[in-house]
Amino acid sequence: FWVHASAEYFAFLENSDDYRFGDAIKGGLALHYTPSTRTILGLEVDAMKKMKNEDGRPPVNGDVPNSGRKKVSLNAVAQQRLATFGGGNLNLRALAGIPLYESVTAIQLGEAYHAMAAVQWKRRF
Repeated sequence: FWVHASAEYFAFLENSDDYRFGDAIKGGLALHYTPSTRTILGLEVDAMKKMKNEDGRPPVNGDVPNSGRKKVSLNAVAQQRLATFGGGNLNLRALAGIPLYESVTAIQLGEAYHAMAAVQWKRRF
């Protein structure tokens, strides 16, 4: 078993149309079990806060009303190493989760569940 934690901040700059996507703060806590050196199974709790977008063009000239959100999700993950080459590992990773808490500003779509599958190659430098 091992525990992993992460924290990230994403800052976005204004684009050429005077529009700026809202900054985001993300964090997570994971408990992973490794039954072998090739397999990882785990549970993860992820949190995210996305600030409102900003539009510098009239007539809005300020916060975009239908933007910004907060979310906390619970995810189950599984990862299997397929091969080792080029100094890195080729992995198959799957994730499925549900939102534990979600708050959106004004009218936006939420989610009932999410899922992801990926093939990834990772190398440490």
